[in-house]
Amino acid sequence: MINDYSNWFANLARAYSFKLSGGLIKQRIHDFQVDEILSFEPDGEGENVFLQIRKSGVNTDEVVKILSKFCGVPRMDIGYAGLKDKNAVTTQWFSVRLPGKKEFNWYLLENENINLLNITKNRKKLKKGTIKKNKFIIYIRGVRLEDIEDSMKYIAVQGVPNYFGEQRFGREGRNIMKLSDFFARKTKVSKTQRGILLSTARSFLFNEVLSQRVSENSWNKALPDDVFMFSNGSSIFSANSEENLQLRIDRNEISPTAVLFGKYKKTSLSLSSIEMRVIDENRWISEGLIAFGVELSRRKLKVVPQNVQCKEDDDGVEVKFDLPSGSYATTVLREILS
Repeated sequence: MINDYSNWFANLARAYSFKLSGGLIKQRIHDFQVDEILSFEPDGEGENVFLQIRKSGVNTDEVVKILSKFCGVPRMDIGYAGLKDKNAVTTQWFSVRLPGKKEFNWYLLENENINLLNITKNRKKLKKGTIKKNKFIIYIRGVRLEDIEDSMKYIAVQGVPNYFGEQRFGREGRNIMKLSDFFARKTKVSKTQRGILLSTARSFLFNEVLSQRVSENSWNKALPDDVFMFSNGSSIFSANSEENLQLRIDRNEISPTAVLFGKYKKTSLSLSSIEMRVIDENRWISEGLIAFGVELSRRKLKVVPQNVQCKEDDDGVEVKFDLPSGSYATTVLREILS
């Protein structure tokens, strides 16, 4: 275990050597925009009010607190599909469980940070992960179209390593540094913070495995002990020597995966040699995850941005693309910006 993780994310291996000098993101809050697209349509009925909110300057948890106070309901009665950044303009859905005929003037929620876009209902609470995709609009200042367009076109075909983004680990990796005391049960944390730290631990191990695969130029290659996942779903399968797996990877039909470590299930497939090595090198994390009862799962090593567009104006380039739930726009941009 090391004591300083401030440069850990920056040192993760990169797949490409673009690394355009200059190019600044998030210089203004409107430079980074995210629109969340759910994987289902609310049915318009039921006791859960669904609110589509555009926010800036507040994170998802802060909106949950506002809704809890406004409605007089416990936080457990409020649902959301995913976490959205504070320092961006983001659109996302929230659900509020309101049994009976309780009605509110929801537009009283609006202020300089929150705008209400849509109100409907659904029979079930909004669950985490029920996102089809996120649509990004990112303004990169200090670059020209010719600096970035070819790189983005290449990435739109070849994809990028599907790292968990830097924000997952806290400023300068501080969430990683909290894990030692957390796993030793030396600190008491809230249920929300507990979930954040367990996610940090699994994401750290995943990124370590992926970084080694990128260093070996195998993050987008089929290895004999790999487990694969369909690009448009979450079903997994192990390698079959009779299949042309590499062709399917190149066509973006499937991707190799790495483990999101936890307790083995009967249906769990075996770990690769790289995964075993990373887990063994970080026993203080892997053993902590097992002690907390987290179940093993998997995540794609490769993600391909969709609907990529680039447009120039006087001060930089506007880049648009879509990513599936759980993938990070910043991991796309780190492949092209220094």
